[in-house]
Amino acid sequence: MGERKHKLDESVFDVITEQSAYWIGFMMADGCVSQPISKISRKLLTPKLQLGLSVVDIDHVQKFKRFLGSSHKITVSTHQSKGVSHLNALLPITSRRLVAALAKYGVVPRKSHTAKVIGLEFDRHFWRGAIDGDGSIWLGTRRIKGGEYQFPCLNFCGSGEMVNQFINFVRHHVPNCRAQACFNGSIYYVNLSFRIATQIIDILYRDCKIALDRKLSLAACILQSRASDLLPREKVVPISQIRRDSRLCIICGGIPEPNKLRCADHLKIAVTYSQKNQAKRLKKATYKVVEEKKCPGCETVKSRACFSKDARTTDGLVCRCKLCVASSRSKTVRVDRALWG
Repeated sequence: MGERKHKLDESVFDVITEQSAYWIGFMMADGCVSQPISKISRKLLTPKLQLGLSVVDIDHVQKFKRFLGSSHKITVSTHQSKGVSHLNALLPITSRRLVAALAKYGVVPRKSHTAKVIGLEFDRHFWRGAIDGDGSIWLGTRRIKGGEYQFPCLNFCGSGEMVNQFINFVRHHVPNCRAQACFNGSIYYVNLSFRIATQIIDILYRDCKIALDRKLSLAACILQSRASDLLPREKVVPISQIRRDSRLCIICGGIPEPNKLRCADHLKIAVTYSQKNQAKRLKKATYKVVEEKKCPGCETVKSRACFSKDARTTDGLVCRCKLCVASSRSKTVRVDRALWG
């Protein structure tokens, strides 16, 4: 083999560290490994790996370049999707050794629907890289009477095997998690929310050295607002000790109010499902009070349903009872509208 044109450290994946595990997960999600074929001789060329992200995340591509100790150039290309042009930052690297090292952990060509991690199933750094690539973190909004409140959400999508492996990772840390893989016609996905999402975000992103900047900042915001800022640090229950049988806030995992399911902060803005259902039942039980007035003809108190509009007048109501009709010799007794308020 000839001397390389660009600098490259091909031993970065030989030993699993936090950064190597993270980049294996990120390459599993957003990376591409290919085996080029010569168009002339039809022979197999040197395998190639490539990382391509939107130009918004070009800094993350530069982090990968520094991790590899590479001097390769990052190129910007235009990609057409549904008639809309997108700018992508690409880092292509040709290396047989790197491709072989990634294949040991499941990063192989044409892996979109068959991806499966090997040996790193319970490594949090690997899953942080996978979430940064094919996952989402956001704050959901739920409207309640008198306002609304936000809650953390976590999503991961990929092949059926990868999603099930991620669910096993979640259940390893949160045994009572009942999340299941869903299929939308092309890919599998799983959604987590509320306290389980907070716990997994804490496991993945707390004290990490490498992550996608925009997701790391959102994860830090969620962790600070849900636990650190609500209670003194020494009073916050460790996130790994949260279980269903422990009396903790169902939203943030903090200490709840006595005989309540939420902490003091979330108790003010949240309404439980039981309270909502009770409010609905009370609303159905209410009824409209029947309006009653005294008839000037028979001088009895009757409901308004006993009166009807006079066909010969447009400004009054008449009582159609037999007593009124007989006493007035078949003449209707007019009731002024002012009596009804």
